Amino acid sequence: MRSPDGAFTFKPRIRVTADLSNTFGSDYDSRNLTTTELRGLRLGAQGKIAGGFSYWIEGDIADNAVSVANAFMAYSTKWGGRDLEISMGQRLNDRGVEGGTPEDMVPFLERSLMVSTIGPERGAYGVGVSSKLTGSVWHASLSVTGDAISGGATNDSVTVMARTHWSPFKTDAGHLHLGGWGFVEDLTPNASVASRSLVVSSRGNDNLRLQGGVYADPKGSKGLGLELGGVQGSGWLMAEGGRRVLETAARDYDQDAYSVSAGFFLTGEKPPLSAKTGTWARPKVLNPLGADGYGAVEIVGRYDQADYSDIATGGEGDSWLLGVNWYPTNNTRVSAHWSAWSVDNRTGTFLGDDSGNTATVRVQTAF
Repeated sequence: MRSPDGAFTFKPRIRVTADLSNTFGSDYDSRNLTTTELRGLRLGAQGKIAGGFSYWIEGDIADNAVSVANAFMAYSTKWGGRDLEISMGQRLNDRGVEGGTPEDMVPFLERSLMVSTIGPERGAYGVGVSSKLTGSVWHASLSVTGDAISGGATNDSVTVMARTHWSPFKTDAGHLHLGGWGFVEDLTPNASVASRSLVVSSRGNDNLRLQGGVYADPKGSKGLGLELGGVQGSGWLMAEGGRRVLETAARDYDQDAYSVSAGFFLTGEKPPLSAKTGTWARPKVLNPLGADGYGAVEIVGRYDQADYSDIATGGEGDSWLLGVNWYPTNNTRVSAHWSAWSVDNRTGTFLGDDSGNTATVRVQTAF
């Protein structure tokens, strides 16, 4: 909806994601599960207000819990001929290609182990101030945030995060992508940092997780990530990796992870990796499903790995993934992904080295 002068707009945002997942081949029978899950039901709105202001708010119903995702107000202007946006509130981290992209636009059903590992303790969202300066083939961002929206019973941690990317050699056929990001966080006094429980292959199987280890007397952490990839014709390739150093009273611990991913549109679409923002968007389907079209078909693959073994209770894990994404229209998607995974946990219920396979089918609509 738009006011007659265009100064005020209101756009509803809706996302419905449903998964059917089957895990097999594990040495633990309780890991070999077949599950159905409403992966996410997200409702919200975004729009503009006169004077260069905009807003975005949305809530998510997933895993039998309700949470707030993006909830911020922003001011946009020009600075040196470039687009400058300053926002206040809670919004998704600008943390790499996969980590900075909304879940419904990432080519995979779950973000990589690299995204889960190389990030602040508070997770993907934080409340604070963010800024982003954008050119035609580059952007730079800086944010200072506390924890995500919470009850306010304890002090927040503080995280300073920055990212930049550059897309040189841009032509109609594609572009190269170069990027890097980093963060420093100051953790509030705490007895310990609980073991991270990282999703491996499918969020629907809670018994299939990689445990990151427990850290006593944490003080803070810092992380660094690098991005290298690009688009050529209907294909794309991306490598992301980094290291997080968790600082404790005893000593510092390294956490390493990386991912290599690729994809190709069999139906001729151009991969929607933005040269301007350095993140994924929804593909523009050339022939939407209907009388004269059948949608877009994309083949994707990824290898990702995470290593927490610098601490005695930290695990290691990796996975190989192959999948097909069918986009009947710009706003709908049906995916079938298979992954072969390996997990070696040193804490938790499922100890030791284990491997198996997970197949997942997803149906999604989002606008």
